[in-house]
Amino acid sequence: MQYSIRSVYFCASIFYMQKNQWIAVGVAGVLVIGIFLFARTKTAVKETAPEMSATASEHDDHDHAAATFDIERYLEESLKQLTGADTQKIITEMKANFKKLSANTERTSKMEAAEKLAAMYSRLRDPMGNAYYVSEAAALANDTIHWAIAGDRWMAIAQGVEQQDIKGFTAKKAEAAYTKAVELSPTVSNKVKLASTYVEGGENPMKGIGMLLEIVRADSTVEEAQFTLGRFSLVSGQYDKAIIRFEKVLSLRPQNSEAMFLLAEAYRGNGNKKKAIELFEKCRKQVDNPDLRKEIDSYIANIKNS
Repeated sequence: MQYSIRSVYFCASIFYMQKNQWIAVGVAGVLVIGIFLFARTKTAVKETAPEMSATASEHDDHDHAAATFDIERYLEESLKQLTGADTQKIITEMKANFKKLSANTERTSKMEAAEKLAAMYSRLRDPMGNAYYVSEAAALANDTIHWAIAGDRWMAIAQGVEQQDIKGFTAKKAEAAYTKAVELSPTVSNKVKLASTYVEGGENPMKGIGMLLEIVRADSTVEEAQFTLGRFSLVSGQYDKAIIRFEKVLSLRPQNSEAMFLLAEAYRGNGNKKKAIELFEKCRKQVDNPDLRKEIDSYIANIKNS
């Protein structure tokens, strides 16, 4: 069978980018909110990450979770690998400015500096650096919108990388951010995202599943919770359960192309090639992204030739 968990995240990330390409964050301007494509996320993190297995940053005072990935060292190494001396100088000066600003007496200026650094790392296609400074801005703003955005950035990396130290670290960072978001605004959406971090991090997956099940038992029409349960069922090989969840999502919103794609994957994993091809072809007609259409074409060809 040609099924691949990696392909699920790759294609899902393209869907997500189509829906959430940009979002305004504070006074620093517009920052990229779309999830970075799997291939780029993997490259940006792995180019410098293999050597990094020290302790977690001692400077991050808003996440006390232990981890083996050293974000401070990652940022140092990624800066060294930049080919442009001018860019290195600019970032070094921006970091120095951020560090010297007081969180107590210059909070607004410090938050603006963090957001500018986040924007710079976004332009450099470095999702780890971007997520780090989005989190710094969130800690200063301390509102549910900033914390939810920070969680989204960390979760995107956690879902895209294979290295367990990085996956664990970023899932914990997402968990910490979403926990803050839930404390400030206990919306269903924030709760669903928090539950996802428990499953993604791998340390307490049943806690996350339990939270999601509690949500859908209270209201079976919560599309985000049904979708998330479906995705976790799919990546764990529970295709029958995944089919039920994604069918429910499509009954709530028939034009949800992402759910349709993953439903096709579930039928493919379950051995129902005819249904899988039918859904892939229907999904292909609904999407505009050429990369995703190409990916779907290859899936259909593989199924027909298998």
